[in-house]
Amino acid sequence: MLDVTGHDADAVLAALATVVCRHEALRTRLCDDGRDAGDPVQRVHGAGAYSVELVDAGDDPDATADDLMARFNGRVFDYLGEWPVRPALVVVGDAPVRLVLGFCHLFSDGAGSQIVLDDIVKALAGTPLEPAPQPAELVAAQHSEAGQRAAKAALRHWERELRRIPPTMFPDQVAPPQDRRSGPARSPHRPSARRWPRRPRGPASTPRPRWPRRAPPWSAS
Repeated sequence: MLDVTGHDADAVLAALATVVCRHEALRTRLCDDGRDAGDPVQRVHGAGAYSVELVDAGDDPDATADDLMARFNGRVFDYLGEWPVRPALVVVGDAPVRLVLGFCHLFSDGAGSQIVLDDIVKALAGTPLEPAPQPAELVAAQHSEAGQRAAKAALRHWERELRRIPPTMFPDQVAPPQDRRSGPARSPHRPSARRWPRRPRGPASTPRPRWPRRAPPWSAS
């Protein structure tokens, strides 16, 4: 949640659009293109639109924003049909006072979500944003020699730290130790096997920031 008091709706939507353009993960959906026996793949979209929900602030903008976040978090994402962020503006009249973003953990963790929020703050302040590293670039870095060295060092560090935990904290061994580093990780909850209903489009008056097929800025209508 961000306090956006003092900014008009167009400025907030433009900042959101700029940040979505900056990060490919925010423009990525899973799709089932029929390859690999139906296994879904990621697709980065060059154009599209986010529907931004408008909610009256009522007597307490923060409580309204908290209720929005709880509602966002309480509904399962449609990985194939929904963007990975659910945005909403809490407004007093026509003026936005809070920006609420619900993130899909498939595309962003807590640290990544904070980066997005920080980028929106910078965009609202007019601070230029440098190009961000994209997921494919990060994967390439992780598979490089330097990335492999860093990964092995991290594993050694956490093995040392975890061995310091007193055994009495976990007295019961529920399963024998296994080395899970030697093969692809697969979730037991495959999105291709669970298709959730697509969300209906919002009313025509709902602001819809759009990104172009090339560089930002977006347009909002």
